[in-house]
Amino acid sequence: EFTARFDIDDMLAAYNAIPGIEPMTSGELLAVMGTLVGGWPEGICDDLTIRLSGRIDRLEHRRYQDGREAVRLIDYKTGRKYAITQIFNDLQLVCYQLGLAFPEDRGCVGPSPRMPYIAQSGLFFVREDDGPSRSREVESLHQPALLRNGAWNTEPFTLRYYFKDPQYLEIPELPETPPAGVRAAAWDQIVRLRGSQTLWALTMVARVFYAAAASRSSLLIAHPTPDHVKHCRMKASCPACAGELNTVYETRQA
Repeated sequence: EFTARFDIDDMLAAYNAIPGIEPMTSGELLAVMGTLVGGWPEGICDDLTIRLSGRIDRLEHRRYQDGREAVRLIDYKTGRKYAITQIFNDLQLVCYQLGLAFPEDRGCVGPSPRMPYIAQSGLFFVREDDGPSRSREVESLHQPALLRNGAWNTEPFTLRYYFKDPQYLEIPELPETPPAGVRAAAWDQIVRLRGSQTLWALTMVARVFYAAAASRSSLLIAHPTPDHVKHCRMKASCPACAGELNTVYETRQA
């Protein structure tokens, strides 16, 4: 089980911890993350605090011959196998990673100094294989680490046997001009990070912030993808296809 708590200042601490980076302000980083998700819903604010709680299905500890230690996170799935892009960009796995990075009791701003290195983070479809070690998804199609050494992961995409390029990581195209409130020098740094996994990590975390902001919004404007519109069978009532609709969120108590 894990309980995590974080805000934009924690995200900023991880960004400014990137070696050689020119520090940003929290307002600049919030604007950058908003660009990565196509704009914020009305519920966003600069002091938004997110709390996550959950249970990781499987957490493996690994020790290598050179003394390094790492963990592998696995989420069990009983349904049909996801598409490759869905697996790489699965937000539940992202929340698992955030749960280890920002535990509620860490007592500092930014990632926990106790955070283990997450070597792999993957989904295991129990209908397809009899164990994670036999699963192509877990052994090769696993999600990259969000953070390394207290900072966002700046390493290039790790080549896999079946997946040799980062085309499945959902990294949006960046405009040439910086968003409002972001200095040109700070935006140039973001653009230069396109060859690393940093923009993917920031995009995934921005989606978590988007969901939190959306849950406290009274109005959401949906932007359906072409694939969704093509296959949607409820175009008249679907919030994504019917345009601007008020959305009611169900709140459940455990």
